[in-house]
Amino acid sequence: MRPSGLEPVPMVAERRREAILALAQAGSELRVDEMARRFSVSRETMRRDLDLLQLQGLLRRVHGGALPAQTGAEAGFRQRLVANAEAKQKIAGLATPLFNRDDTSLSTPARRR
Repeated sequence: MRPSGLEPVPMVAERRREAILALAQAGSELRVDEMARRFSVSRETMRRDLDLLQLQGLLRRVHGGALPAQTGAEAGFRQRLVANAEAKQKIAGLATPLFNRDDTSLSTPARRR
């Protein structure tokens, strides 16, 4: 017998993806196998759904499932832009002598593992 709320629910793709996002936003762990059973679809279909939601920037795919694209612990872009401004200015000041007048620099965030 399945615990309450885990019964298979056949749905059209759009509604299924909306339900997947709702579960992610509620903090549920999204595992491919479990979600495929829950929504009565194949694992391949679930992977495609999660891949599409990732392409739309709504989820972040991880091995075996997905996570919300932005967790509550992550700040929005504007917040990150001004966070640690003093330290960022110091880094920029130290890096400035490494560049010529017309050089361009591109910085990307470090990947967390």
